[in-house]
Amino acid sequence: MAQPRHQAALAQQPQRPGLGPVDLHRLIGPPLAQEGDHAVPTGGGVLHHAPVAIDPQRLSHLRHATNIRAGYDSRHPWGVHLFDYHRRMGVGTLERDGTDGLGTPLHEVTFCVVDVETTGGAPVDGGITEVGAVKLRGGERLGTLQTLVNPGLAIPGPITALTGITEAMVRPAPAIGGVLPSLLEFVGGAVIVGHNVSYDLGFLDGALARRARSPLGNRWVDTCRLARRLLGDEVPSCRLSTLAEAFALDHRPTHRALDDALATGDLLHLLLERAAGFGVFDLDDLLLLPSLVRHPQAAKLRLTRALPRRPGVYLLRDRRGAVLYVGRSGDLRREVRSHFAGTGRGRPGQLLRELAAVDPTVCADEAEAAALAAELIDRHRPRFNDPARPVLGRGRR
Repeated sequence: MAQPRHQAALAQQPQRPGLGPVDLHRLIGPPLAQEGDHAVPTGGGVLHHAPVAIDPQRLSHLRHATNIRAGYDSRHPWGVHLFDYHRRMGVGTLERDGTDGLGTPLHEVTFCVVDVETTGGAPVDGGITEVGAVKLRGGERLGTLQTLVNPGLAIPGPITALTGITEAMVRPAPAIGGVLPSLLEFVGGAVIVGHNVSYDLGFLDGALARRARSPLGNRWVDTCRLARRLLGDEVPSCRLSTLAEAFALDHRPTHRALDDALATGDLLHLLLERAAGFGVFDLDDLLLLPSLVRHPQAAKLRLTRALPRRPGVYLLRDRRGAVLYVGRSGDLRREVRSHFAGTGRGRPGQLLRELAAVDPTVCADEAEAAALAAELIDRHRPRFNDPARPVLGRGRR
């Protein structure tokens, strides 16, 4: 089934002198822009009244289009800002469904911490007794949601002893079917956060499935998984209660949904501070972090901190400046960081052990990058390049 398309009429602002209309269809291509979609750039970097068709499922791929960066534009909440690197000016702000682009700086990402209390068991036979959620952005709390839920079945005694939620408390509460619309509206397109988040998402997706609705498609972050990578050496366990006490979080979990969500939000902020030490400042870096931070050479991730998210070529050098490896990509930052996703063993591990510097060169497009990479390999003869294989992005071999 085709994904729904959203029409967006962009803000009208005075036209910037000397700039003609931009052909969005030619610049971006379908299905993100259709034939006849034009826009006039303005001094504010937005378009002058240009309706643009958007497929929400493809928005996250905008950033990978040649010369185009899609990111969050703080001047236009829930907007995607398109940037033409050749013109060095904004070429559009499109309304979107609220999902944050992968390259979004973390201080601009909207996170929604979600926690559910249940009757126990599995999503197929258990019920939800309480839902709590906290929306966060830039270190600030944007709002909270909390409600008891009638699970439609008995609450076992041990669960009541653990959570304090009794059958008398949930009897007048709405069923989950009456709660889901408000919860989905509250979450919107935010990145979902949870401690062992698969448990919470499992119950919510189960409730959606029983009502013939699609599961939540939001990106998600598991603070338990992140804590194991970033804090595991400092605590005896990564239980939420243990972490809250060990790091004196402002909120303490009580096995009640909103309390636990608030504590998880505090933990998220602590983890983001720790993650910055590995050069993690954008959403895609955060999502990739659990697979990177235990790498033996993870400390060298700092070398990627200033790499641009643009097409180009990169040289990996040793401490004497000799070129170890030449690579190319449509996204230099993502490509170089992907070297750290392995186990740290074998030939890739040896490359990272010798790595001391990353030397990037930005190109107009991937075709230019390919030509330059071939030239540099011929010039430097780096010993970690395979002479029998063309230089491609690691994910495209």
